[in-house]
Amino acid sequence: MTANRRELILLPALGAAAALAACVRTAPIQDGGGEFTGRGTLSRRADQVRRAGAGLGWRMEPRGPGLVRGTLNLRKHQAVMGIPHDTQRFAIRYVSSSNLD
Repeated sequence: MTANRRELILLPALGAAAALAACVRTAPIQDGGGEFTGRGTLSRRADQVRRAGAGLGWRMEPRGPGLVRGTLNLRKHQAVMGIPHDTQRFAIRYVSSSNLD
């Protein structure tokens, strides 16, 4: 086999291996959050959190005062987040996921 022929076979194989290696890489999950604008009661803030998540396709469930759980189902994938909040700020925290690898 000539050197050029080996390169023609080796280059696509290396490209495919690099692409597969990039797919296997895992990144840490980033929690998020922020602050509400204006004044509001705890129940108003819970409603704002529920409406925001539902508007993006999440199923939002109240889990008690100051906590809403959001679940997103896309095809066979699922992500679950907890959203603790008070009257001034909120956080978005990873709870669980399945088939996201």
